[in-house]
Amino acid sequence: MHRGQWEIPLGKITIDTNLAKRLIHYCPLLTKDSEAHRFDHSLEVQLPFLFHLRRDFHFVPIALGRQDYSIFEHLGKGIASTLRKLPVAI
Repeated sequence: MHRGQWEIPLGKITIDTNLAKRLIHYCPLLTKDSEAHRFDHSLEVQLPFLFHLRRDFHFVPIALGRQDYSIFEHLGKGIASTLRKLPVAI
């Protein structure tokens, strides 16, 4: 998913659309797929804890199925490349 919000019992959490677009650009393995999280609820378990600690955060949900290690390595390098290009917040 690359835009919108996720609703949890404590409130709504916004997806970081700009970061999602950058990740898709630098990680061509990622695709916009709103159905990818339909049967996976791992984020829904983690988000309330993050929301409790910091209500103003944004995130990008990424769902990964079973893949070869090389796919995860490639994805990790793409995420690292994306993050290196972001402005540093002080």
